[in-house]
Amino acid sequence: MRLPTLDRLLLATLSLVGALVLVELGSAARRERADRPDAAGLDSARLAADASLPQPLDPRATDSLERAEIRQRIRARQSGTYLDEMLALGDSVLQRWPERRATPLRVFISDAHPRGGGPITREYVQAVREAFTRWEGTEVPLRFTFTGDSATADIAIGWARSFGDAPVLGRTKVVRDAQCWILRSTITLAIERRDGQGDLDAPTMRALALHEVGHAIGLDHTRDTTTIMTPRVRARELTLADIATAQLLYSVPPGPVATALPLTAPRRRWE
Repeated sequence: MRLPTLDRLLLATLSLVGALVLVELGSAARRERADRPDAAGLDSARLAADASLPQPLDPRATDSLERAEIRQRIRARQSGTYLDEMLALGDSVLQRWPERRATPLRVFISDAHPRGGGPITREYVQAVREAFTRWEGTEVPLRFTFTGDSATADIAIGWARSFGDAPVLGRTKVVRDAQCWILRSTITLAIERRDGQGDLDAPTMRALALHEVGHAIGLDHTRDTTTIMTPRVRARELTLADIATAQLLYSVPPGPVATALPLTAPRRRWE
């Protein structure tokens, strides 16, 4: 039986509307999937975005860059100094005090005579004071003040008759922290000549004190026998090399120069 013409037109219209609805639903589903990417797509997008951002430096790489800059600064100024010898002797590690211009380092000089029976001579005390004053005048960023309180002193000086069979006249112990900042120094000065023929004269004591104070502020030995920091002191005054080395030491931060390995805080003794 054939449907009337009007009925056929209505059925065709409904079929067309249904097809259009199905097409729209499919398009909407595709748009929804496109707006909500799957996990893999999201991760890839994030990785691509992260790759375009500046990445933080590895701390070890930063440390190496800083130390490379320090080495370059040392190389540029090491002419006329013996800092390279210090690095060789100290396993490429430098140690020094923080800058102490505004708050001077407190220096205690004991007056106890190693033989007993009275105080140490005024000439010896004055010789040690002059040594500190001389180092203070080198433009190293340190100042010194003298105190009678050994407990609060940053640098303490004591006396010994001699060091027995050791062929030395002075010893310095330095305590530093893990970053190689010096915390305290202790100096012991002998009063007897190495040959046992009497006591040191005041000029010799002053030269000895210059040497040991150099250790107390971070300097090490040098083979240059004309300087105050040679192991067997012959000089009686600071040389240009001594001053230049101290100034260079205090122009760079302390710590390892050639390596970034973590450090402990050992005690170091010089003679």
